[in-house]
Order: sequence, then structure tokens, then C-alpha cells
Amino acid sequence: MGNFTFIRAASRLAIPIWAAALLLVSASLMVGHWVNLPHPEIGQDFEYASQVSNVAHSDRQVFAFHFLYGDCPCSRRVLKHVIKRKPVDDAVERVVLIGEDKAMEDLALTQGYQVDVVTPIKLKEKYGVESAPLLIVTNNAGEIKYSGGYTSRKRGLDIQDHQIIQDTLEGNEVAGLPLYGCAVSKSLKAIVDPLNIKY
Repeated sequence: MGNFTFIRAASRLAIPIWAAALLLVSASLMVGHWVNLPHPEIGQDFEYASQVSNVAHSDRQVFAFHFLYGDCPCSRRVLKHVIKRKPVDDAVERVVLIGEDKAMEDLALTQGYQVDVVTPIKLKEKYGVESAPLLIVTNNAGEIKYSGGYTSRKRGLDIQDHQIIQDTLEGNEVAGLPLYGCAVSKSLKAIVDPLNIKY
């Protein structure tokens, strides 16, 4: 009788522990899919815009930065779209590739994009960015006019970068889309995935 009582008590305790563990694992997996990842705010100065605003491009009014991570499926899909469409007229576009992908790098250069290849560590040091796929659009003074994702929902088909850049060129305000994707920096990965399930 004593053993049976002990087993019943243990099973009652195991169910809430199992449920809590399942909830924790599920929440950890969902963070990258449903949580808006951090990115610079609209209206801030983006000092890195001066890197693309050289004499050859002094007449351009808009500078767009595409931060795309080779280990992120969403980033790879956006990169293919960006390369296929070619740069927007009257804008300078820089593709910042996180991780090496020589074929994509060459394609982007051939299409007329500036390309910068960085490691995850260099990404944070050089641009102050920790997540992808991220689009930042500035005016020629370096003020951020757009900062956010490419689609209105996770893995959405409505990649809106061309329209966002065009609207910025026309002086229209553009609301930032949520940034659903992948953490890139080690510190952000630790926050969004403390159990090391996704990363």
C-alpha cells in the first residue's frame, strides 16, 4: 500500500513538472518566430551611413542596409529576392552578409549592390546590429527613416523592401515592420534561447 501511495504522489508531481518543462521548451522555440527582435530605432542617427556616402554617391538621397545572415533561412530567402530585383534607382544599397557565401556575394556585386561580409562578432562591433534579416534605410544625413523587418509576418511572402526604399525616397513616413528572424550575436542568442535549443 505504501509503494502505491508513493507512486501516485510521484505521478501527481511529475505532471506539473513535465508541463512546465514542455512550456519552457516551447516558449524558447517560439521566441525567434513570434518575438520582435531588437533593432535601431527610427529617428536615430546611423553613423555607419557615412561608410556608403562617399563622393561617388554624394547625390544619392537614401542609403539602404540589408543585414542578412547565412545561417538564417529567412535571411537567405530575402537575399535571393534582393539580388533578383536589383538596386532601387537613386538609392545606394549595401548588402551586409553575415558569414561567408562567395556565390551570393558575387551575385550581389554583379547586380550593383555594395557588399560587406562580416562575422557575427564584427557585425555588432561594426554596425551595432545583433539580429537579421534587418533592413535599415537612412537619408543622406544618416538619420534612420526605416528600421525593421521585410514582411508583416514571419516567413511572409510580401517582401516589402523595394516599396519601403521607394517611399523613403518620396519623403513618406514608413512604419517599421516587425523583425522576426534570427539572433546573430552570442549575447542575444543567450537571451532569446537560454536552453540552447535553436542555436
